[in-house]
Amino acid sequence: EEDANHDSNDAAGEEGNVETAATDNAKKEEQEKGNDDEKEEDSPPDAEDANATSGNEGQDEDAIDAEEKEEEDGNEGEEEWELKKILSVGEISAKNLMCSAPSCPNVACSVYQSTHDTNCTNAYFSCLDCQQSDYGGWPEDKSEIPMAFMTKQHRETIRQHCTRNPANAIFPDLPTSLNGEEEEKSDDEDAGEGEEKWDLIEVIAVKDLKKKKPKKCQEEGCTSAACSVWASNLAPDDEWYGCIDCMEK
Repeated sequence: EEDANHDSNDAAGEEGNVETAATDNAKKEEQEKGNDDEKEEDSPPDAEDANATSGNEGQDEDAIDAEEKEEEDGNEGEEEWELKKILSVGEISAKNLMCSAPSCPNVACSVYQSTHDTNCTNAYFSCLDCQQSDYGGWPEDKSEIPMAFMTKQHRETIRQHCTRNPANAIFPDLPTSLNGEEEEKSDDEDAGEGEEKWDLIEVIAVKDLKKKKPKKCQEEGCTSAACSVWASNLAPDDEWYGCIDCMEK
């Protein structure tokens, strides 16, 4: 009987040990499963996913670069030449600025600037003939002509020095006086006599006004810098330089 009880107790102990081991194994499996789930969440993406992401980023950068290049090319645009200045009577008469066209003997009357040359480092000087052949003549839009009017003296100076075909010289569609009215020449003026009139032939450029020694006003006793140039109908070659105050007077 004692041996039977002993065997029974041993069997119960073994059964309890088996249940405990099974419980421990179940807990261990659950813990390992939890660790595996955490590893999956923390693990980096597959190489294929990483390559795909990198490839997309590279494509985006290439697309941005292409767009920027297209924008730059669009801003640069096709080169155009714009009329920036019409030389004054004095500048033309001095014969110092000749036409830039090869072998052209004419004095220049116009200055053109490329839209790609914003600093005007390579200005092109053109006579009346080359302006007609190279640029199609004077701009049709008056807003593109850097002058509000062109006096008869100015036109005659251009006709005399800036073309080889003076009889067919073409001039811009501008009035001949500041107020927009055509000048009427009297018989006395044809004879070189009559009432004297002064025409504004040039407004001095900003860069010339900023020089260390700008041209001074010619009014007696005035020390201001001149801002405009005038010419008399009785003495077209004698130019008068005036400041803003003396010009008003």
